[in-house]
Amino acid sequence: MYGMLLKKKQFRLRDKKLFLTYSQLNINLLTDAKKLILEQLEKKLPKIVQYIIAEEKHKDGGLHYHIYFEFNTRVELYGATYLDLEFNRKSFNNVKRW
Repeated sequence: MYGMLLKKKQFRLRDKKLFLTYSQLNINLLTDAKKLILEQLEKKLPKIVQYIIAEEKHKDGGLHYHIYFEFNTRVELYGATYLDLEFNRKSFNNVKRW
């Protein structure tokens, strides 16, 4: 299990594939955002089989990063903030709900 222990009616995510969105990153602070995102998530997640990281520029000029992960085993995450990066919050779903 990764993240916090599950309490009644608390956040839980279980799947072998995840789709994450990190929105409005302050890219001015980062030299290589995609590499930094991947490095931080690799420390928190089990073996990643494959991934895709895409950058999206919004109308307001902010940058969003969309990330697809596939793992060799099912991931169980407890705690909605577990996959937060040091510099940002995110939204996420398992792939079948996207």
